Amino acid sequence: MHLSHQIEHVLKLIGLTKTKDERNIDQIMADISEQHNERDYRQLFLLLKDQDIFIPIKSSLIPAESKTGDIYKPESMGDINIFRIVGSDDEVLIPAALTVTCAILNDGYMRMAWIDFLTMIASKKDIEGATLECDAYWVQLGKNRISQILKI
Repeated sequence: MHLSHQIEHVLKLIGLTKTKDERNIDQIMADISEQHNERDYRQLFLLLKDQDIFIPIKSSLIPAESKTGDIYKPESMGDINIFRIVGSDDEVLIPAALTVTCAILNDGYMRMAWIDFLTMIASKKDIEGATLECDAYWVQLGKNRISQILKI
């Protein structure tokens, strides 16, 4: 390997190149789960910017006028009973999935815009963050990180 290729490789490893990130969401989630690199978080947020995520809701608790998979808008539907989980440090988190095939959605779910999801979590005083799950990986987002995302 020539010296210029070695330098380019090292710069790419530490995130200093301008090359386009070709990873998909699953690959980025895997990297975040293993390395917790700030660059990977930023890339994930950019990919999700215009996406919907899926929040688990017990099908019996979905409002009568809605069905599993409908878009949930907190301002128009009120506060429905969204699942909450307890994190490893006893923090209260709202789980969300990036695909409808995630096991956490087996009992029912609603879609929500990514930015609406983050805004909802930031506004709830009793929630300390969220978990984001894809089929094989998950990451935890605390309120501080969510606040940073909302400023982007």
